[in-house]
Amino acid sequence: MSKLHAQQNKTIAYTQLIYILLFGLLLFLAYSTYVLVKQYQVKNKMLQQIAFQNAELALAKDAAESRVLVKNQFIGKVSHEIRTPLYGIIGLTKVLEQDFTYLKQNKIIKALKFSSDYLMSLINDLLQLQKIEANAVKIEPSAYEIESEIKGIVSSLQPIANANNNQVQIHVSACSDSFIVIDKIKLNQILYNLISNALKFTKNGKVAVVIKQMQVAANQLLLQIQITDSGVGIASKNKSKLFDKFVRFNLKDSEYVGAGLGLSIVKQLVNVLQGEINVKSKLNVGTTFFVSIPCKNFQQQEDKPTAIANKITVDYKKLRLLLVENNEISRLSCQRMFEKHEIQCCMVQSGEAALELIKKQHFDVILTDINMPEMTGFELATYIRNLNKNMPIIALTAYNKEDVYNEIKKHQINDVVTKPFNFETLINAICNQMA
Repeated sequence: MSKLHAQQNKTIAYTQLIYILLFGLLLFLAYSTYVLVKQYQVKNKMLQQIAFQNAELALAKDAAESRVLVKNQFIGKVSHEIRTPLYGIIGLTKVLEQDFTYLKQNKIIKALKFSSDYLMSLINDLLQLQKIEANAVKIEPSAYEIESEIKGIVSSLQPIANANNNQVQIHVSACSDSFIVIDKIKLNQILYNLISNALKFTKNGKVAVVIKQMQVAANQLLLQIQITDSGVGIASKNKSKLFDKFVRFNLKDSEYVGAGLGLSIVKQLVNVLQGEINVKSKLNVGTTFFVSIPCKNFQQQEDKPTAIANKITVDYKKLRLLLVENNEISRLSCQRMFEKHEIQCCMVQSGEAALELIKKQHFDVILTDINMPEMTGFELATYIRNLNKNMPIIALTAYNKEDVYNEIKKHQINDVVTKPFNFETLINAICNQMA
């Protein structure tokens, strides 16, 4: 009996222990369930908050993008409206200097020319900087003939070189390819800004442009640019701020035109092209800029474009031009320029009037403004192409080439010349189409 009683007590003890364990397990499961439910509620609440915040961020992003778009459109429109009359002022100033040579040394004319050039430089630099910072700059590689392009840039800067009595030397390495593939507009702007800076800050000296190439892989090149001047140089303490915005190092405004944005734009454009830029300078000795930009070999040898701007033999005085320009000041400026060089040019102020003349008379080249009321220059080009697919059309515009590049191609316009233009630039563009 005692053994049976002990066995029963042992069974009861085991049973109680099992009940206790089951109860503990139930408590643990209940607590775990409670914790999981709470965690789920917290997580769900957090997800709802994140979703709400994401929705708010998306709305804020859309609003910010909309504001940026409106700002860009506003800046583009206003800048064009400012640049158009400003180009007129610059053009008329040139007319006054040409027609009345004794006015070249007139203080009022010199002040007018300086102020208009300064304002133009500031507007162009601010627009370019705004586009870069808004990530509105696209890389568009194309065939680039190195020596021809550099000679064209140097030619356009010859007035600055002459004014400061500077010589410009160009050396392209003999082992370099004549053509490369790179973003032409951005590379030209980098070269233009660096060479123009060198010419501005050098007097009675030399500016050397040296171009080399390094093959880094199959079809991959490293374009190496070295621009050296014998100008004023840069103090060591200023080198760290050289590529900052609006940096001028206390130079006299009357001596150097610019807002201190040129090198900042160069730096950012080099970054856009995934390149590097460095500088070596000594005060009162000179400055050298070193630029390295990756590019590609030009493969289609048979399709290489030919640069003929420097080999023009066309007698432009025998050409008949049609200028379509709605701005009266711009027409007057062009009229005086063409008259001085004995060029035949009819002028109309609308696309409709231009079409009527084209149907009745023969013209060798059409020059048209882009931003005209009623019928734009692009629309006019489309109508002209329906009448004559081979008629050379050159757009004259206050917009940057980069801003209208796609539309120019779309409407089959042969070339674009940016205002304000000098006679050599325009006549080269015209003769290129006739050669």
